[in-house]
Amino acid sequence: MHFKKFTHWFLMGIFGLFTTNLFAQDATITADEIQYWIGEGENEVVLAISWCSNTETALAWGYRFNGEATVFQALTDIAAADSRLTVVGAAPTNITYVDDVYNLTMCPNPNAQWGDEDYDIPMHSVNGLMGMNMMADEPIQNSDFVKIGGYACGIMSADWTTIAWEQPIEPVSIYTSVNENPSTTLSVYPNPAVNEAFVTIESAGLNEVSVYDIQGRLVGKQSVVATEGEQVRINTEMMNAGVYFVRVSNENSTQTAKLVVK
Repeated sequence: MHFKKFTHWFLMGIFGLFTTNLFAQDATITADEIQYWIGEGENEVVLAISWCSNTETALAWGYRFNGEATVFQALTDIAAADSRLTVVGAAPTNITYVDDVYNLTMCPNPNAQWGDEDYDIPMHSVNGLMGMNMMADEPIQNSDFVKIGGYACGIMSADWTTIAWEQPIEPVSIYTSVNENPSTTLSVYPNPAVNEAFVTIESAGLNEVSVYDIQGRLVGKQSVVATEGEQVRINTEMMNAGVYFVRVSNENSTQTAKLVVK
């Protein structure tokens, strides 16, 4: 649902008469439905991320804090507590979520330009109103509903005052153990690598091996039919020195591990 600026602020004035857990019109989830809260404090904010390039589902966390906070602070504090969520860059330039069900990426096309159909960048709204600042400068306060999603799949009002992502929102499950993070089981060696590295395939059958750089850009991808325990070679000879992420996906799971190239 889109609002004109006057309507938005009129509604926000009405919302201010009520207590917490009353969020913007485009929020299809309430604070009572959130399973995983990050932080402590008297202020409560629900933050949802739409992965519209990967799935029709959005995921939501709860964030508690005292004093002042920003959209980016909430996002990075959540990522620090929940290692299924990864935030790359201070803008950010890429956001990913990986567990035993989802392999979600919000990754701009590094070659696309503004106006191109495949141009994308993570954008945000607060209570349905499009963020007017960088995420690091966008303030949040008690009872706010924050939504982050790709520009390419957002629905923008003609006057750029509102933006919405219409995917249904699901609360993420509580993250309690590193063993729940499939990225910790993936074996890549040697690490650091110089000319080559090998990734161990843990599930027999068709697997897709992808390598991303620190900005979330796809460096290379190959599909292999492998046996369990088979090693797949990654040619790192032409890769610049730095940090990369190796991801192995199949019909049952997705695993991710960090790779350092010298």
